[in-house]
Amino acid sequence: MKKVIIYFSLMLLLMGCTLETVDVGEDNDESTEQEVIVETVFEPRTVSASYINVEAERLNVRSDADIESTQVGAVYKNDKFQVIDEKEDSQKRLWYLVEFEPNKQGYVAGWFCAQTEITIRVEEDSTQIVDIEVMPIPQYIDNPFKPNEINVGDQIVGMLVKEISQIDNLNKIVFDGEVELTGTFYHETSRLSFGTVVRFVPDEASSVLLPRMGDDISGVWFILNDYSEVANKFGEVGTQGFATMKIKDYTIGYGVEDAYNQATLVSVTIE
Repeated sequence: MKKVIIYFSLMLLLMGCTLETVDVGEDNDESTEQEVIVETVFEPRTVSASYINVEAERLNVRSDADIESTQVGAVYKNDKFQVIDEKEDSQKRLWYLVEFEPNKQGYVAGWFCAQTEITIRVEEDSTQIVDIEVMPIPQYIDNPFKPNEINVGDQIVGMLVKEISQIDNLNKIVFDGEVELTGTFYHETSRLSFGTVVRFVPDEASSVLLPRMGDDISGVWFILNDYSEVANKFGEVGTQGFATMKIKDYTIGYGVEDAYNQATLVSVTIE
């Protein structure tokens, strides 16, 4: 799929004149016509436009503002699109309507996109950007949670907190329960200190099923435990693809720079 690049076309409104024909009288039963110049006065104005930047590795485009609606395409990290319209779903989550391919429109989840508003002043002989505002990424109603406000036994988006621990500066919160997710897997050698891993990034439909902490709005990826046991299910190192997987023991790690989230694989189906 071609990457869709947003651009704004700023049109200058130029002063011009039009010609009108008027009847100014009669002479020997013949009408005399005269060209009259009518000036069009230019009016300075302020216009605005908005665009979004995709923050997820891969983001579904759907036919409506609903995670259950039909998938009509996909867009990728740092793709940029002009916002055609905005809509909230039944959970009051924000979706953006974009043209993701020529003459093809669809909705993308706002909680995976950063929106920027640009205000432009159009003068007779110039245009000037007067304001650029980067909007905060929308958050969920019941997500994220604050780690210093939860206890063992609490329930976050349907998952039960079963363990809270700290070793040196590394903190962990372990959740009980199984959950089925869809998204993109990456069998890769990490650029950080994780080594060779299978990393999974849930799509917008699945990301709402996982707890997330603080301002961690779009980064819900996690690494699968027991790499030596699961690696052969995901092809050679360097392979990536779309999969449906069931996980358990979802764990959030935080407090140090190279902390990461983990989960134990129960089953997986790769498309």
